[in-house]
Amino acid sequence: MPSNQELRTLYEQKNQFKMPLYGSQEQRDASHYFDIKCMNARKYDIPENIYDYGKLIKETKKSIELMDSIYEELEDANPLLKEYIIKHIQYEYVNDSNEMTLFEAGEYYIYHMDGYYVDTVDGNSREWIYAVEIDQEYYKLKKYINDLESKFNDKIVLIGLEIALLRTL
Repeated sequence: MPSNQELRTLYEQKNQFKMPLYGSQEQRDASHYFDIKCMNARKYDIPENIYDYGKLIKETKKSIELMDSIYEELEDANPLLKEYIIKHIQYEYVNDSNEMTLFEAGEYYIYHMDGYYVDTVDGNSREWIYAVEIDQEYYKLKKYINDLESKFNDKIVLIGLEIALLRTL
């Protein structure tokens, strides 16, 4: 399974010079970030060496910035859009009430991606992200970056101790 860095590099190489066909770059990035294939491939590991810590902290901060900008663009689903989403959920997710629960839990706030889609666990796709999904990912990233920074500081202290012990020999 590819690492986060490998996925990011592959995505950037593939889409380096392409302008979004529709919507904004933010919507395109959100679509890629919340797509189920990318969500399943994403790992939240703690690296072994210091160089990887720096790269992961930088990547995670970029992801948090994306979540912040997406969160600012959340919109209350107007009555027509709300009705459309509810009908879509009832039609596409007949045996699954999880989609309706996500929609209701986010108080009917969504991030609409104007033509970009995310694939869901069920194999369906939709062109919006629920507020709850953004919240969950944001808090997961915040926890991960706190863990990374804490482990990074511990690693620096251990390296300092090793250097100090080597000097005493």
